[in-house]
Amino acid sequence: MNNTTELNINTTAFQRFSQKQGEVHLLRVAALNREKENILEGFLIEIEHRRGSNWDMQQYYLSEVNPKLARIGGKISGQTRRFKHTLITQILSQLINNHPELFSAFSCLAMSFFSLNLLGVCPTKKSILSLIKPISDKKRLTENGQGVEDKVKELFERHLINQALIKELFDTQMLHYQQQVQALSEESRAAYLQIKQELNNQKKEE
Repeated sequence: MNNTTELNINTTAFQRFSQKQGEVHLLRVAALNREKENILEGFLIEIEHRRGSNWDMQQYYLSEVNPKLARIGGKISGQTRRFKHTLITQILSQLINNHPELFSAFSCLAMSFFSLNLLGVCPTKKSILSLIKPISDKKRLTENGQGVEDKVKELFERHLINQALIKELFDTQMLHYQQQVQALSEESRAAYLQIKQELNNQKKEE
């Protein structure tokens, strides 16, 4: 391969897709945060009911409250992972459609290395196989025994341009989503800080 390929995707379409998908995931995150806030507020009510007793607040928090919060935190992180996976798949899908001549010889393994070089992450094998036709001969992309990973690196270093702009577009959409997730978590922050103070106060009294 002696020519140079300028990678391109439809930026406007990708941004619209990202916004639409982000809204879906953020609705789920908002619901999870409301669930978390209800748990925290319920614990604060329990504190008031048992204030002055010999109730072990610390133990109750660790055994009853914290595991529930951890499960919710895991679900929120899961929404972020799924959103990221969706964006990665969308970018790869556009690139494959826009540059069929470039990706015609790509196996699943080659596509994984390509995604890692371009975005720093790659989707699941199942997702990649849904984007490309499975190719059993991994050396169609390579010559003289060259490894697939080395060939993909060579493409990036010598034959492809515009990678940085695509990576920046991806990072921008992910940052915007993560900022919105953080903003939603602030709604339960006041209750969490109050609980933290109550736990510290009980420690001091012991």
